[in-house]
Amino acid sequence: GLNINSAHFTDYQDAIAAEAEIMDVAALQSLIDSVDTSIVAFADVQTAATSSDASALTDTTFGNIRGLMFNNAHLTDYQGAIAAESDIIDVAALQTLIDSVDASLVAFGDVQA
Repeated sequence: GLNINSAHFTDYQDAIAAEAEIMDVAALQSLIDSVDTSIVAFADVQTAATSSDASALTDTTFGNIRGLMFNNAHLTDYQGAIAAESDIIDVAALQTLIDSVDASLVAFGDVQA
């Protein structure tokens, strides 16, 4: 049988709906596991924001969050921006913050050029 966390049922549904095809039960379990891992990683980001300490966040943390786009060269900058937040409500808000950090770094680089 499948190993699931019933609290993540809606997240599983969203992930399954986003897939073009799921070949077999093993592929479905892999998808479920990735959803669970993503939820835990995002909870780590939320904790970092509310505690004002993002030093434990790593490339792996960000990489485990489904759909999140980031530049691992900017990890320290992301950590600082997350620690400065009081709360990050969802992955979309985290992506907006990351995009803002990336844009600021590009603009800074342009000024330095």
